[in-house]
Amino acid sequence: MDSTRTPRTHFSSPASTGASNTLVGIVLLASILACVAHAAPTRLRPVRPQEPGILAGPPPNDLCSGAIVIPGDGPFPHLTPPVNVFEAGTAGDPPRPSELDPRSLTRSTWYSITPSQDGRYVFSACLEGETVTTLRDSAMAIYTSPNGCAGPFTPVANTIFGCFVNSAGSLLSVDLTAGNQYFLVVWSDTNHPTIASQADLQLRTTREPVAPDTCSIAVPLRLNVPFNGTNLNTGNDYELEPSSACFPASLTPSSAPGEDVVYSFTAPSAGDYAFRLIAASFVPFVIYLSNSCPAPRKGGTEIVDCFAASRTADLTGTEISCVPLTAGQTVYFFVDSALNSSFFRSGNFQVLVEACGESESEANGAPATADPFDCGVMGALGPAATDRDFYLFGTPSSDVRLYALIDASTSGPEKNLDLRVNTTTQTLEFDNRDNGIGPNGSLAGNVAGTRIPAGTQTFLQVDIPQLQGPGDPVEPAGPYRLLAVAQDHADAAPEAEPNDTINTSNSAPSNYFTGRLEIGDSDHYVFQANEGDSLFISLDGSPERQSASVFAEMRLLTGSGERLAITRSGGDPVRNFPPVNSLFATGPNWRSAAMVVRAPYSGFYVVSLKELTGTLAGPYSLSIAKNCQTGGGGVPDCTLTCEPRTVNTTTDPGQCSATVRFDQPGTDGFCGLVTCNPPSGSAFPVGTTVVECTGAGAAACPISVVVSDDEAPAVVCPASVSASITGPACDVEVAFNVTASDNCAGSSVVCSPPTGSAFGPGTTVVTCSATDAAGNSTACSFPVVVADESAPALACPADVTVDAEVALGCDIGANVTFATPPASDNCGIVTVACVPASGSMFPAGTTTVTCTASDAAGNSASCSFLVSVAAPSSVCLRDDASGDTFTQIVDSANPLFGFWRYRKANGTTFCGFAESVSYTPGVRLVSSDRNDPAFRMECNASFSSATSTVQVTELATGKRHTLRDRNINNNPPCQ
Repeated sequence: MDSTRTPRTHFSSPASTGASNTLVGIVLLASILACVAHAAPTRLRPVRPQEPGILAGPPPNDLCSGAIVIPGDGPFPHLTPPVNVFEAGTAGDPPRPSELDPRSLTRSTWYSITPSQDGRYVFSACLEGETVTTLRDSAMAIYTSPNGCAGPFTPVANTIFGCFVNSAGSLLSVDLTAGNQYFLVVWSDTNHPTIASQADLQLRTTREPVAPDTCSIAVPLRLNVPFNGTNLNTGNDYELEPSSACFPASLTPSSAPGEDVVYSFTAPSAGDYAFRLIAASFVPFVIYLSNSCPAPRKGGTEIVDCFAASRTADLTGTEISCVPLTAGQTVYFFVDSALNSSFFRSGNFQVLVEACGESESEANGAPATADPFDCGVMGALGPAATDRDFYLFGTPSSDVRLYALIDASTSGPEKNLDLRVNTTTQTLEFDNRDNGIGPNGSLAGNVAGTRIPAGTQTFLQVDIPQLQGPGDPVEPAGPYRLLAVAQDHADAAPEAEPNDTINTSNSAPSNYFTGRLEIGDSDHYVFQANEGDSLFISLDGSPERQSASVFAEMRLLTGSGERLAITRSGGDPVRNFPPVNSLFATGPNWRSAAMVVRAPYSGFYVVSLKELTGTLAGPYSLSIAKNCQTGGGGVPDCTLTCEPRTVNTTTDPGQCSATVRFDQPGTDGFCGLVTCNPPSGSAFPVGTTVVECTGAGAAACPISVVVSDDEAPAVVCPASVSASITGPACDVEVAFNVTASDNCAGSSVVCSPPTGSAFGPGTTVVTCSATDAAGNSTACSFPVVVADESAPALACPADVTVDAEVALGCDIGANVTFATPPASDNCGIVTVACVPASGSMFPAGTTTVTCTASDAAGNSASCSFLVSVAAPSSVCLRDDASGDTFTQIVDSANPLFGFWRYRKANGTTFCGFAESVSYTPGVRLVSSDRNDPAFRMECNASFSSATSTVQVTELATGKRHTLRDRNINNNPPCQ
């Protein structure tokens, strides 16, 4: 720069002065499309279960009915089973939210979740992270439905973008309510055609704290510790004055009318601090600082009084650099959106607060005026096209190899910053955009493995490529940070195979390695770091400076495999020629990749390398430096501790297994990706399953999972069973069906009496018990009701004929006795009754005797025979001048049977048998006879009034007589 030389310069990210939001949006959209076309990362991912190129038809979750269930209680993060969406359709799609209308969406897949607790849930279909997703362009929306898949579907939230910069896919962050069922639909985007090999989709679901969208819940940031944030689904609680003076003169002010989040920072000591927004995703963010944080107005926004601000002009980060703070001073750090529209208004980012280090001092545009190099030195370029920054790296005493990187992650729009390694007269190595898709500015340069001969004074030069035409202005670039370390190649540790997984990662005290990437190969290296350490990692793709350089992808992973950062070798052609006698040459150049990342925690980290092209195998060297210091590598061996070693539980309701979750084994040393087989959360069968937990090089840690079945079977008895006896036996075989179901197969049912037993008449209670293999049992009972429907056998005697007995001058019949007819029954107990009974008085004439045999079940059989009583006379004639006389005679053996006699005064006497007698002592007597062969008589006598009336009907003629006696007590009896 051309200003006066100062010990430190304060920087803000530049942007075009006077740009309107409309222009920003147009430039932003163009930048997005260019970025997506430029950076389509090749992923290191597990092999799909289906062979490449073979399609298995639509995925199982192509329709709502096949929605993949995301467990509402986790554990989180949760990865769904991968599916290939290439042949998915859109049948049954819910209504798309209006925000998604500008996109051409197809190939929908369905997921559902019923959260167990309220919270913010993040659904990621991004290529970043350790999923097998290859679907580059997608959109998603989440719905509620009162009737499940029957709808109607009401949209809750949706998103098109949201993934971090230089990544593809979509991400949705939304607050969900416990107990409600939600449906998540993910579409692919036909604006970027999908091919089968890039159509794998795997969702990663996390439950996260609510975004700090107000000051009352502002997240405190710690010095040098990065924090991943999002303004997805937050509110517009804060804005700035439209012409806020807190923006530097080079930037167009913004009122920041979009969604916002708030962080706080308390300076641990007096000094200058940089507030950085890194890896912004598709959103023109505005950042600003305030000494106070007002409460948001209900239903509105609050204007913030800021003292410093910056903004992004396209997809890169920005920063407010070198703000002086006093010890203990607290400031509020706002991340806001410059857009208040439904498109590109929210996304993800990373925030970081760092203490400002050394800064360039002008003029340092030549080796003679170079600043002394300090690792992490800050600088800026422009506006003059000829501005260059030189830094004196030093004069090594032995042959070393230099690794250097320009960190341009918060330099505003993506700047094409050249990096050269110079002597006082030569260019030893050049790079203009070899950061690939790295997190530090993909157009910024890095060099790796530059050979510095002993005793050679060495410089690092940063400038802007001279690509402008005559008179074109050069847009300023900055701030940038320059990092470099020198490695003694003799200290490099050769890789030791196998190292193709995290758990077989190599380590070495030097943190400096040499190796070889074969076609399709991957190598892993592990090291330790403390929270906040600056991790400078650099890959030399041509350590022997051969013509062919390895084209590789480099990832920084957590010790358990989560991805933190990714970069790859740049695409510039290799310029393999000796150093050029010019300070501004564009070669020599070899492929390299580099990144600088602040360590988010204290622990283990893994660098993963993968050959990308499938054609460029070759050697490499890898440098890992912490806080610009080499060495400090080596990791302790892994030891696993399983406590408890036995987990006891019972089966899940209705299942012959239990979903068992257990803690990962305790670790000591580097254990890499600790895996348990079967993993925690699996369904374990009844019995004992030994889980083998393994880590990097450690002895397996066994955990015994003992699942007991304490669920009794369900047994179902019939309400009742009925049967009938119709044969000669006194029982019947009865079959019945009793069913049992159990969570585990193999239950048995025992009934007493068993099915098919012979049941006698009446009700028998059957008791059945179902017992499973674990000894759990359940009983039920029911009645078996057997009806005896077999009638007795009965044989009546022959007809009987006797003479009538004469008494009191009338023929009154005869007492006839007969033997009880013999009877038999299948059940043995029979009662026989005859009417009239044996020994009864039978009137003169013929009487039918009916005999009935009845068994205990009420079945009966009847037969009959005749009893004939021969009568010598049927009428007795007498004359009684004194009056009519009525006499009622009751058979003492049969009180309901008697005979009567009526004598008229003219001497005529009528006699007959009474069928029934009704007598009230001293009051009234009624007798009737309807079976006399000649007469039908009805008699009524009242002893209380001493009167009687007889109605006599001559059956032959039908003539009716009425006979009365008004003084029946004083008449003599009939003789």
